[in-house]
Amino acid sequence: MNKVLGICNLHDSPSLGQLTKNRPAGALSFLSRYALMDFTLSNFSNSEIDKILVLTENNLSAVFNHTKQGYVWINNTRTGFLRIAMNEKLIESGKFNTDIANIETHYSIIEDSKPEIIVVAPSFFLYSFDFRKAIEDHEESGAEITCLYIKTEKGDRDYLNCDSLEIENNGVITHSRTNVGEEKKQNISLEAFIFTRDAFDKVL
Repeated sequence: MNKVLGICNLHDSPSLGQLTKNRPAGALSFLSRYALMDFTLSNFSNSEIDKILVLTENNLSAVFNHTKQGYVWINNTRTGFLRIAMNEKLIESGKFNTDIANIETHYSIIEDSKPEIIVVAPSFFLYSFDFRKAIEDHEESGAEITCLYIKTEKGDRDYLNCDSLEIENNGVITHSRTNVGEEKKQNISLEAFIFTRDAFDKVL
């Protein structure tokens, strides 16, 4: 899918104490070989998304040491790439070191890749997903932005502190709130979004 850019967003990852002291949660290893961000990167790769940008707010070396050159996730190494972006100027600025600021600093990567569709997904939701059908549905709907979510009947004990969405019958999201466990049936945002290029530029 040469027209699609996948962004793996490591910003705003949950803190896991000493485990994430020197690395973002996405670079946290398990089974001595894999990292949590591998789920997102594998979803991109299995969806034939060969242009990948990884956003990290800190600990660049930990992310780079895991991804190396990124070829394992790229099907077409002639046109595809995996690049890591960190906003070095704002790394010590706390609340100003955001994913939006990071994207703006490295916007040339997006310009050079010339995507028609941009998929943004975090690393802290672990699931297997093929984005191709979702991208197809997104384009057919004519929507500018599509949000991925999961329906659950265990919202009173699962997905606590995640975003819970109120959705109309036509699929339009009308409200978002933090899940504090008050209701069982909920629509939980996976914080993964599909943008048209124009819509993505508007939110910057």
